[in-house]
Amino acid sequence: MSVNLRQRRVESEGASEKLSDVDFDDSKKVGSHIYGKDSTPSQRCPQGHYAAFGILLVIATFVTFYKIWNPAEVVFDEVHFGKFAGYYLKRTYYFDVHPPLAKLMIAGAGYLLGFDGQYDFANIGDSYIDHQVPYIGLRALPAILNVICVGLIYGIMKESGYSLAICILTTAMYIFDNAMVTQNRLILLDSMLLVFILATIYSYIQFRKLRHTSFSVEWWSWLLATGVFMAFTVSVKMVGLFVVAMIGFSVIYDLWMLLDIKRGLTMNQFLKHFYARAFSLIFVPIVIYLFWFYVHFAILNESGPGDAFMTTRFQDTLKNSPLKMSALEIHYGDEITMKHKDTNSYLHSHDLHYPLRYEDGRVSSKGQQVTAVMEPNENCYWRIKPATESEGDEQDEPRLVKDGDIIQLEHVVTGTNLLTHDVASPWMPTNEEITTVPLDTRYEETLFKIVFDDDDAEVFETHMTSFRLVHEDTKVAVWVHNKKLPEWGLGQLEVNGNKNALDKTNYWSAQEIKGKNATEINASKNAKELGHMPFIKKFFELQGRMLSHNAGLTKPHPYQSTPITWPFMIRGVSYWSKEDTRSQIYLTGNLFGWYLSVGGIAVFAGIMLADVLARRRGIDPIEEPVRHRVLQSAGFFFVGWALHYFPFFLMGRSLFLHHYLPAATINYLLLGAMYQFIFVDGIDSPVSFLSRKSKLTRQTSMKAEVSWKVYAAVGVTLLLQIAMFIYLAPLTYGTPLTVEEVQSHQLLNGWKLQYGSAPHFSAGLSETEGLIESSDNVIEMSVLPPKWVDIVDEVDESLDVVKDKITKLEGMHRKHLLPGFDDRTSDEAAINNLTQQITDEFYRIKRDIQRIRVGVNDSDQDDMLARNIQTSLATKVQDVSSSFRKQQSSYLQKMQGQENRKADILGLENDLSNEAAELLLDEDAQVGFTESQLAVLESSNELIDQREREVNQIAKSIHQLAEIFRDLQTLVIDQGSMLDRIDYNIEQTTVQVKEAVVQLDKGAHYQNKTRKRKLMLLLILIIMLLIVILIVKPKRR
Repeated sequence: MSVNLRQRRVESEGASEKLSDVDFDDSKKVGSHIYGKDSTPSQRCPQGHYAAFGILLVIATFVTFYKIWNPAEVVFDEVHFGKFAGYYLKRTYYFDVHPPLAKLMIAGAGYLLGFDGQYDFANIGDSYIDHQVPYIGLRALPAILNVICVGLIYGIMKESGYSLAICILTTAMYIFDNAMVTQNRLILLDSMLLVFILATIYSYIQFRKLRHTSFSVEWWSWLLATGVFMAFTVSVKMVGLFVVAMIGFSVIYDLWMLLDIKRGLTMNQFLKHFYARAFSLIFVPIVIYLFWFYVHFAILNESGPGDAFMTTRFQDTLKNSPLKMSALEIHYGDEITMKHKDTNSYLHSHDLHYPLRYEDGRVSSKGQQVTAVMEPNENCYWRIKPATESEGDEQDEPRLVKDGDIIQLEHVVTGTNLLTHDVASPWMPTNEEITTVPLDTRYEETLFKIVFDDDDAEVFETHMTSFRLVHEDTKVAVWVHNKKLPEWGLGQLEVNGNKNALDKTNYWSAQEIKGKNATEINASKNAKELGHMPFIKKFFELQGRMLSHNAGLTKPHPYQSTPITWPFMIRGVSYWSKEDTRSQIYLTGNLFGWYLSVGGIAVFAGIMLADVLARRRGIDPIEEPVRHRVLQSAGFFFVGWALHYFPFFLMGRSLFLHHYLPAATINYLLLGAMYQFIFVDGIDSPVSFLSRKSKLTRQTSMKAEVSWKVYAAVGVTLLLQIAMFIYLAPLTYGTPLTVEEVQSHQLLNGWKLQYGSAPHFSAGLSETEGLIESSDNVIEMSVLPPKWVDIVDEVDESLDVVKDKITKLEGMHRKHLLPGFDDRTSDEAAINNLTQQITDEFYRIKRDIQRIRVGVNDSDQDDMLARNIQTSLATKVQDVSSSFRKQQSSYLQKMQGQENRKADILGLENDLSNEAAELLLDEDAQVGFTESQLAVLESSNELIDQREREVNQIAKSIHQLAEIFRDLQTLVIDQGSMLDRIDYNIEQTTVQVKEAVVQLDKGAHYQNKTRKRKLMLLLILIIMLLIVILIVKPKRR
């Protein structure tokens, strides 16, 4: 212990005269290691660097561009970014969660290559050749950037003071990483992201090396370059903010050190440094980031698929916007429908009332219900009226509705005014109930102020104007609660008065004016002028949409993974596959390189922890210049890796392995730093450029000792890295593989490679013996799906439509059964019409099910599969129709009960003659019947006749359904025998599985001895060996 470690001398004197640690210069602490006269970094640069740099670039070019034309089909997310490039070329507006720079670069390449953007990259596997897409040139752009990444990695290591061998190691580890090659040669954004991240790091290192020549031309150039590339990074993907944080932390530490009085800087000098960094690293990046969005908006000036994501005001600025063609100015007296923008539901009312008492005991006003529905109908029309009728009659022409007007809303069907008051709503006691009241009553409580979202909007237009309805009396806003009301509310959405009147979810838009055809009206007018929206407002609106939709990408995906699994590559991503050649592209990194990089992180953490503990005991296990280099350089890389990795743990969206690639790239930089620390004695110092006036020019220089052990360690590491790269290359380049080869390449259980399983299970004494013997019971799937697959989808969709109509019919039944004296002729006609539609749908479904076996191949297997599908669909139809018949039967019984009750009340028998009825009416009138009772008695016969017609109609519908199910019953006849055959097959399978278990045990024993296990053990041994070398490594001399 005493041989390798030196006791630290504790000074009792004042502060040392040595420079502050902010200098990041190891030359100030060289001790007694003198290797020659003073020198600058350029003087110490060996010629070997140029040769190594050139050779590595040639290798990187070959590895990246090798078979770049394969496959000539759309791969993975090329479906998105190729399509977005086409939108730029067609100038049609689209929406994406990523900033525009990388997509603009792809579009620019497409423009130079003559791509017209007409092909929309519809599906993975579509042929580029058939659609005449210059895909090789488009893929060449990210491939070239990947080669530039190689050069930047070499430059970062070289300019950070690492030896030639370590520069070669770090760069080659990146070159021969399968994930980097796969991702960075396709029409994707990651190569742009990586090249700008590395350019930012490289520029900042160059800037830091010039800290002794502050405010020189070179100093300003590299500082501005850092800000520019930092802006470019964020302009590619929002995760570029991680490199902003990486540089930001370093700059804050730098400024903190500059503030130290020991540096001898005045406050004016310090403020110059602060302002220079603020201008270059804050102001310049913001301007550049805004510039790319300005270009984005300037190019995409035509209406396109992205319109729906933006506000109506934004859409108004686009050419040929369909929303603008459907916009009409709204006048007082117009009958309009209103759509809630947050829930896409329509303001609605009907003649049903709130219950007097809710389930929780609260009491309502028992007023007319005001609800929201997803599909507009006649009950969704509201007449917009001025607060006083005289205001609307001042001019001959109807007056336009404007922002800030006080209005009344009259429900057209029921002839009542919208009202809200201080009564709790059904679901939210804190919000106010919204109802309607008869005209000319409770005037003050029926007044609402219309407030536009856009302060610059002049008139109220359909589709284009977003507005709030704020109650004048209580100051609440009309709002839709995204929760359905109970059965008494027909399952419609609740509408209430939101006390937070400024809530962004309070906005509505008018959709339609009754009796006016917007297309015809606008077609007769001159072309409307495009709306205007300031750039900064468009920018912030798009930023908000990008952030919200990015956070909403939570839909599960079969290849998504969690951040904790990324460094260990537990799960990859299938990018593309072709069944006839068993070719596939599967994203996975170099297993050896990634696991070794994890070891590098562990070694760095161990070094830092051991050093801190030792120094607490007065021991210096690491020489000061070396410690300083590890902290400033390797520590910088470690912070960069952590900032590009750990934030993903906080994200709720779906994540994939490719999100780890920036962190994996920086991890290779840290791995190189750890190899330097373990295998190289000393450091090259100074690495900074010194001014002629600097006192540091009088310092001695230090040069690292590079022994044969360094080249041996680098050689072995690269040999293993290249070997693993070649082994996984078929998954990188899409090379055809046999089933056995696919299985051998599935190194981890989490890798879900395609075509890795045989057509059937193997068991028994022979490898070719199937678990279930081939017979007529085995169903073979062809490459293309059978024709009946589309029929199944159509039947499922038809059943969904039938279910919706049955639900709607049930609500109409409930409404029709309510007591009342209004004319129900229209309701009865609607019920009959809807019942007939449902019956027709069942007939169509029956025909579709019968078509399944038409055109089936002659094989017994296909015929059996078709029969099974028919049986399954028939069962579904039977369930739906059963509920329909029960509903019809219940309705019929209630109708009959209603007629019986009326007959009992009237004292009438079914065979009562008209004369007797008239006599009874006269007698009852004499004993004191009221006028309303007389009216009921006089219309009783007509009601009874009407009910009989309805009963006959329902009975006819039920009879038609019975015919349908007699036909469907034939589809289920063979089900019993089929189940018997399934039971027999299961019994046979049990026997075969027992035999298979024995074979699987043998296979597991054999698998334990395969090269996968040996490879994993080899990786573990190498990492353990590195740790041992670190522990026993002698003191540098």
